[in-house]
Amino acid sequence: MVKKKDSAYWLTPVKSDAEGSAEEVIRSLVEQEHMFALSKRMAQGRGLKPNDWICFYAAKTGVIAHARVASSPRNEPHPKVRHSEEYPCVFRLDDVHSYSDAPIVVDIGLRSKLDAFAGRSAERNWSWLVQFTTKLTKHDFKILTGQ
Repeated sequence: MVKKKDSAYWLTPVKSDAEGSAEEVIRSLVEQEHMFALSKRMAQGRGLKPNDWICFYAAKTGVIAHARVASSPRNEPHPKVRHSEEYPCVFRLDDVHSYSDAPIVVDIGLRSKLDAFAGRSAERNWSWLVQFTTKLTKHDFKILTGQ
């Protein structure tokens, strides 16, 4: 009997640029297209796989959506992805949940509850958590997605 691998949990940052806001990127790709894209380095080095869960952190706003990963990342640039040459690894999503009207703000109170801050100060520089696609514990994922 083959044992099904457990789901992993991820947080990925989305930043605004001259072409639009992080919220617009998440709305367009995650909510409307049910897909997302990562850089080749992030996609290959992280081990993202179907049935994992991922949440989307809009820079300077908070976590505004989460979804289940429905496919492995593939090097298939997508026309809806801004800067697709930088973010060519596309993967499908399902079970999308959006809460851009009530973002989960990653403030000191929330950070102090996260496993990621065990043994670390939740008051000091915490940008390491939201600079790259980061693997989370299930506990942290539930907190960051308001569950």
